[in-house]
Order: sequence, then structure tokens, then C-alpha cells
Amino acid sequence: MNIHEYAAMRGVTQEMRDQAQRDTKAKIDAYSLAQARRELDLTQSEVAAQMGVSQCRVSELESGRLASMRIDTLSRYVASLGGTLVVSAEWPDRTILLAR
Repeated sequence: MNIHEYAAMRGVTQEMRDQAQRDTKAKIDAYSLAQARRELDLTQSEVAAQMGVSQCRVSELESGRLASMRIDTLSRYVASLGGTLVVSAEWPDRTILLAR
């Protein structure tokens, strides 16, 4: 029995596996943002003050709730760390830069 057969036997659907993958990626991405902040020796409170939001909001962002964040919030977070948020749409044959 392979892992997919075992998962199916346990009632785990492809949709559930896909969602778990998306959730895991969001956690990894959020961890990477938090790590970048720590490498700059900034606290969540300091970043929040630069962004004009509460420390709780920064904590949410760094906890993997990126999908529900507004682009301007993510942009301010990245800017507070000295970076630039880049948003693009990708297809197999092209990429369109939507915001920088």
C-alpha cells in the first residue's frame, strides 16, 4: 500500500492534501518573513510602528495568514524591512508584473 492508497483509506481526499500543501507553504513563507525581521534585529512592535498597525497584526502576518492579508499590508511589512513587494501573475509562457 502506498501513501496515496493509505490516505484514501483514511478518507483524505486530493483536495484535503492540496489544502494541506497550501497551508504548509503559507507557514514556510511567513516563517521566512519573520526570520528576515529577526536578522535585522527588529521586533514585531518596531515593525508594527513603522507600518502603522498593531503588533498583533504583525504576529498574524508572521503566523501564516498571508492569504488573507491585503497587498498594501504586505507591502508595508516588506518596506519596513527595507524591501520591495513584487506581485506577478505567471503562466507557462509568460509572466506579468502587476505591482512593485
